[in-house]
Amino acid sequence: MAGSSPVRVEHARPHEPSRLVLTGRVTVECAAELHAVALELSGRGSDVGVSCDGAEYLDAAAIQVILCLGRDLVGRGKRFQIQGVSDALGRSLHLAGLGDRAT
Repeated sequence: MAGSSPVRVEHARPHEPSRLVLTGRVTVECAAELHAVALELSGRGSDVGVSCDGAEYLDAAAIQVILCLGRDLVGRGKRFQIQGVSDALGRSLHLAGLGDRAT
């Protein structure tokens, strides 16, 4: 994939939530990278916030990875929140079952 990645992680101090930052178009082209980052975050065992402030579009592959990350974390008693969601992204996330996690 050419250019900079639309997927970035900001690790907080110990016992603080990590942030998964999504920018631009997050599509199947970066799904493997997003999946690897999601596995890393899940393995850390801390709360996770997903920042969509700079995201223009999330395709089905991206939404699926985010959905799995959220279900895994919540299932283990961790907090999972999606922030900075535009109206268009909010509709897509709602249809995918993530509407209650998006703000």
